Amino acid sequence: MSKKLKENQVIAAKLISFGFSSRSVSKWINVREETISRWKAQKVFLEEIQNQQSDTLDFIKEKHFQLFIKSLSIIEKALEDDDLSLKDKAMISTRYLSLSSGYLINNINKSSYHIKENSSLNF
Repeated sequence: MSKKLKENQVIAAKLISFGFSSRSVSKWINVREETISRWKAQKVFLEEIQNQQSDTLDFIKEKHFQLFIKSLSIIEKALEDDDLSLKDKAMISTRYLSLSSGYLINNINKSSYHIKENSSLNF
C-alpha cells in the first residue's frame, strides 16, 4: 500500500479532524462507513488527521494573536484620545485589567517561581 493518501482520504481526514463523524464523512465523500473505519486503522491516515488538526489549531492561534494585537492597539488609541473623558478611559482600563490580570498574575508567578528555582540551584 502506498504511503501517500488519495484525495478523498485527505478530505476525509480533514473532515474527521473538524469533528465530523465517520458516518457523515462517508456520505460526503461517497464511500462506505467501513472504508472510513479501515482508513482509521492506518497509521498514515491517523497522522494526516493529526496534521490537519495541528494546522487548524495553528491557524486559530495566529488569528487569535492578530486579534489580540489589534485589540491592544485600539485600547491604546482609546486611552490616548483626548475626546474621551477620564471616566471613560478609567472604564476601559478597568475592563482591560479585569480581563487580563488573571493571565498576567499567573505568568508573573510562573516566571518568579522559575527565577527562585534557578537561583536556589546556584548555592
